Amino acid sequence: MNKKVVLVALCLFFLCVLFIFLKDTVMSCIRYLLEAEKVKFIFTALMFTMISCYSIFNKHETDNTNICFYRFKNNFWLLDLLLNSCTYISIFLTAFSLLKGTYIQKFYGDKIYFLEFEAYDIYVMFGVSLILLWYALYNCVQMFIEVVHIKSSKKPII
Repeated sequence: MNKKVVLVALCLFFLCVLFIFLKDTVMSCIRYLLEAEKVKFIFTALMFTMISCYSIFNKHETDNTNICFYRFKNNFWLLDLLLNSCTYISIFLTAFSLLKGTYIQKFYGDKIYFLEFEAYDIYVMFGVSLILLWYALYNCVQMFIEVVHIKSSKKPII
């Protein structure tokens, strides 16, 4: 039996039951998190930390992945760090803002962020922003995991 699958299934089931019984509270918590500036700052700092660790400690010897947008082989780690940080953080912040606007407009309606868009357009933007948010966070976590699993004999490239 795959324990990870069972654990994820139980967590999803628990979240569904929680949402069914506490729908208004859960939706209010989601709105609070989307409107809180500290959440964006915390995730931005975490992403910058993960990308920094990857750019500094990964020597790119066995890099066969497409995690980074920019990869310089000539020890331009600072340029690598700046370009990847700016790219991933921009993707995250844009997706977060779109998610906030679409969520509040569609589920609450007290603020209108997108005037000329129909319901279908709002749902598409909601889905795309979720995918972009997942993409940026997932790739940053993958970078950090890759650095954590590097052999201890490797030293920083600085």
